[in-house]
Amino acid sequence: MTSFAAIPALALGDLRDRVRRRSFLAVLAAAAYLGLETIRGNVIVAFGDFTGGATSAWAGTLMAIVANSFLSLAGFWVVKGSIARDRATGVGQILAATPLTRVAYTLSKAVSHFLVLAAMVGVLWVAAVAFQWRAPGAAELDLGAIALPMLLFTLPALAVVAALAVLFETIPLLARGFGNFAWLFVWSALLVLPITTPFFDLLGLRHFQQGVGAVVRELEPAWNGDFRITLAAGSPPPTRTFVWRGFEVGDGLLGERALALAVALALALAAAIPFDRFDPARRRLRAPGPRRSARDRENRESAASGPIRPPSLAPLAPAARDFSLLTLALHELRVALCGMPRWWRLGAAVLLVGGALAPDTARPLWLAAGFLWPALLWSGLGVREREAGVDAILAAAPLARRRQLPALLVAGLLAGLATTGGAIVRALGSGQLAAAAATLAGLAAMPLLALAFGLLARGSRLFEGLFIAAWYVGPLQQTPGFDFAAASTAAVAAGTPYRFALAGAALLAVALAVERRRGLDGDARFG
Repeated sequence: MTSFAAIPALALGDLRDRVRRRSFLAVLAAAAYLGLETIRGNVIVAFGDFTGGATSAWAGTLMAIVANSFLSLAGFWVVKGSIARDRATGVGQILAATPLTRVAYTLSKAVSHFLVLAAMVGVLWVAAVAFQWRAPGAAELDLGAIALPMLLFTLPALAVVAALAVLFETIPLLARGFGNFAWLFVWSALLVLPITTPFFDLLGLRHFQQGVGAVVRELEPAWNGDFRITLAAGSPPPTRTFVWRGFEVGDGLLGERALALAVALALALAAAIPFDRFDPARRRLRAPGPRRSARDRENRESAASGPIRPPSLAPLAPAARDFSLLTLALHELRVALCGMPRWWRLGAAVLLVGGALAPDTARPLWLAAGFLWPALLWSGLGVREREAGVDAILAAAPLARRRQLPALLVAGLLAGLATTGGAIVRALGSGQLAAAAATLAGLAAMPLLALAFGLLARGSRLFEGLFIAAWYVGPLQQTPGFDFAAASTAAVAAGTPYRFALAGAALLAVALAVERRRGLDGDARFG
């Protein structure tokens, strides 16, 4: 069997492995929840003051818009990580010993990613059928009209997302947490640029705006082109409806969507270029510096010139037996900072000083940036030790659970204060005690949630994906129900940060109970 002939088998095998996992059921449940919220009217797609009536064409278009807007964001984090899993489990090293080429491997991963995302689209198709079925005064059900927008717009867009997930994993800088956060900005560009510029309309939102907008303009010539996709809590619902009969499928539309599939194929092929084929020697990001090379050369020369003499070791000072939570937390923070680039500290200092000096009108922006900056530090809580292979050593220390768990939480809180402390002091100085307290509650919630998700998922990707999605909707867009940073007065009044803190504490209690159960098998971090 040639390498390319093995692509379907590899993709199917990877898909079967995913289907057997509980996380796959969680993904389908999340897609079903998204469709249910759309049916309930909690996700609003409006063109000015208009929305579509209950026709099959509009039901399919509505779910296609929702899928292209939200599923393209979250789906990337869902599928990303399969190459790292092959590396960790040893499957990748086995495949590297076969004649399988890098191109065939990256193509198979892109196909398996696409199949996972297509399963989520299938759930949304069922939700679109339910949407029209339960709508009062709905037109005759047409299953083909419901599926057409998803086939034309959603599946090609998700094929590109699947290929980009593979490409990100093969580039060392983007393979880990930084790539998870960078995807938000890539996705934002793919979402906004086609509407404001002639940029390639991958997600099809410009087609939705222009095609549906033509029908709206016939009913309301004064319509200014307003097109929004929001949550019901953050926007008033539209009061008028229009009848949407669907898109006119022509050669131009088919050619553009075929181009999206070609882009997906090109990205999957390009991912084979930086892919290391599970060779540890190729994973080095940079060669040793000149000082290290000179030192190694001196050691080799001295070793060759004479016998090796044992080094002179100074006696160790007596170890202090007193336990200090703050000292241990500072050491945990120091270890976490070792994994961050040097310019991270400079950015934290800018956010700290800028938040203290910025006017009150700019406080939401500084808070949003201050919560985003330490996210990679938070995502490593409870995970970093396992990845470094020292979790068993730490667990063998006396009172490890009682001592290190609080230290990890305090270290996460200190990391957040390093970036948002200026904004909190500014709020206190302005007499905004409730806002300052709410921001502190939001800061306390992040280490709780990060540690809980890290213990449950045994990795950082789940927290990173959920955090960046909630951050985009909450602090950045100032949606009261998700604004855990208390960037808006509505979030402070609603007590949203306190709810996140309570949810984090409850979830951490569940995670510790799961860890205790894992301890029966000797496979627990804090069992």
